[in-house]
Amino acid sequence: AVSPAVGPPGSPVAQHGRLKVVGRQIVDEHGVPTQVKGMSLYWSMWSPQLWNADVVKWLVKDWKISLLRAPMGVEKGGFLSNAGYNKGLLRTVVDAAIAEGIYVIIDWHANHADTEVPQASGFFEEMASNYGQHPGVMFEIFNEPVDLEWPAVKAYHDQIVPVIRRHTQNIIILGTPSFSQQVDVAAARPVNGTNLAYALHFYAVSHGEALREKAELALLRGVALFASEWGTCNAAGNGTVGYDASRVWIGFLNSHGISYANWAINDKLESSSALLPGASNQGGWNESSLSWSGKFMRDVLRGLDFGRACTALTWPCMRSICPATDEECLYERCCSDEGTACYAKDDGWAQCMKSCTPGNHSTDPPEVRKPWSCEVLTQLPPRPRPRPRPTPAPSPAPTPGQGACEGADGKLDSTLKGKHGCDRKLRMTG
Repeated sequence: AVSPAVGPPGSPVAQHGRLKVVGRQIVDEHGVPTQVKGMSLYWSMWSPQLWNADVVKWLVKDWKISLLRAPMGVEKGGFLSNAGYNKGLLRTVVDAAIAEGIYVIIDWHANHADTEVPQASGFFEEMASNYGQHPGVMFEIFNEPVDLEWPAVKAYHDQIVPVIRRHTQNIIILGTPSFSQQVDVAAARPVNGTNLAYALHFYAVSHGEALREKAELALLRGVALFASEWGTCNAAGNGTVGYDASRVWIGFLNSHGISYANWAINDKLESSSALLPGASNQGGWNESSLSWSGKFMRDVLRGLDFGRACTALTWPCMRSICPATDEECLYERCCSDEGTACYAKDDGWAQCMKSCTPGNHSTDPPEVRKPWSCEVLTQLPPRPRPRPRPTPAPSPAPTPGQGACEGADGKLDSTLKGKHGCDRKLRMTG
């Protein structure tokens, strides 16, 4: 008989069992570093038709996922408005994932969880007591903190982690400030506890080397990361699909053994949706039902990404002459979406937005939080865009027990010169 806790023989959970955090790595029950990969569903209250067992089965069978994220919406008509309905959707998906033997993330998909401590505590008390015995279930307790510094986010985690720990030692994923991007800040003052990983969220077209450097620094500080949400497009979930930028990120995640879930299994007409409008609600999708992002991610998860190109002559493969909402517009000085304008922050950044208030913006990461001038550039002539510098190939992940500046043989690796103090260490020891 098939155990309901681990799924069919040969399934990911049957092979690897309960995952745990050892240093900066996630390992399986045998102590082997393990990376799980898959997809995230869309907000429960806005895409309920796809929260069903048939979709889970198809993603396992055809997309070969080993991980599914279930982002139960909390605000904006989610759990706080209709707890029973959203929990019902969540249970359906979690039960299906357990039956299929894949890992599943129960995600409190909120931006202001710090104001929802009683509700979150009750929710995770229930979920951990019901699902904590299953080795494939993980808990993400604060999706993307907004307008909060790390001490406030950490204070929330310090209240919710013990609730889950009363029932299970399964992995807990901790949100970090600025939409779960300040992993380096969190790593400098981590939450006390075991089997804790830190959420690293990114959108490949908007976020590049600067965020990867933050992730590397967090790893060097000794914490584990989990890319529980990332997209192939810009941070608004729309705009141009960036296959090349996504491949750089995937290479980075693979080289460091960071598990990930791509956003999102949804049929909304936007770049981050894996499905096209009208796709079946029960899976069984052929290529004609998949968006450009969906085609790419299916290839990646099946191990068949052999360089497919995004070939549509218009959106989402080609960047429009004028950028979309939330995209950078410093050089084009125009915007494609109605009701938006190109507002300047300073001489180095401008963005298409519906409005702009001069001064500091709380949504900017602290390290770049400088006043916006909000000068409207839309009517000015475009500037020539400089050629982008090539992104360096990601460095290989250290083996268990390996130092941040050491190669696989345990000796200092000169290829890491200049990275996070390795250069100084090489000088001192070499």
